[in-house]
Amino acid sequence: NNKSVTGKGALEASSFHLFNENFSQLSIPFWISKNVIHFPRARLQKKEGIINLSGVITEKQKLNLSLKSENLSLSEFDTVPAIFRGSVTIKGQFAGDIKNPIATLTFEAPSTWIGQRNLGHSLVKMELQNKIAKISSHLFQKQLQFKGHLEITSPYLYEGHLNIHKHDFSPYLHLLRKEFVEIKSTLTGEV
Repeated sequence: NNKSVTGKGALEASSFHLFNENFSQLSIPFWISKNVIHFPRARLQKKEGIINLSGVITEKQKLNLSLKSENLSLSEFDTVPAIFRGSVTIKGQFAGDIKNPIATLTFEAPSTWIGQRNLGHSLVKMELQNKIAKISSHLFQKQLQFKGHLEITSPYLYEGHLNIHKHDFSPYLHLLRKEFVEIKSTLTGEV
């Protein structure tokens, strides 16, 4: 007895707060055909910037979803200090099983600005596979680099490595002279 579900609908929300961020709109239209859920174009809107999601969840709970932002800037994020300006692109792919997804998510800022100073390119990449999230990033022309991982199962083991290579912190501290700092650290433990 194999019954097939069909139908369509949408989830909508406006002016809400999630993960310490304010959003102006959420729209998730969907349709179901033969137990497959289709997302033609779900939208999450900040102010001007939009994050789009499209794809399917199959009858056997397999994911095939992609995510991409449009017109998003650092100044739209409530958790990013207001002194930072520049565009940001978010891209993602989600596959695998709902209970054990495989995902790649990138946040990229081609140029990050403080006032008239261009701090350069920044990239944060997160990969999820076998319930282990691996994170790598380089910020401000690779002057700040971080690599780490987090196990997404109890006891939530983590490890991180931070490398700060001759980075000028004066734009953040509003100092009159340049202060170059070089730091390397490793952090391990469990939560």
